[in-house]
Amino acid sequence: MIDADLHYRLAALNAEYARAIDDDRLEAWPEFFLDRCRYKVTTAANHRNGLEAGIIYAESKAMLQDRVSAL
Repeated sequence: MIDADLHYRLAALNAEYARAIDDDRLEAWPEFFLDRCRYKVTTAANHRNGLEAGIIYAESKAMLQDRVSAL
């Protein structure tokens, strides 16, 4: 079972992550990730059908920073 302190810290992290996106602070958004990470956005249909293709795919913080700078 998760302890209360860890639960609070995870909830605070998730809130700050969402706030960065909601406040259009996209340049800060990649900082929520490790240098080696995987971020994928896919459609519900692809997920349902077990297809790996994603609309957005990144496998590092550098790739996420590149996607943000492309915006």
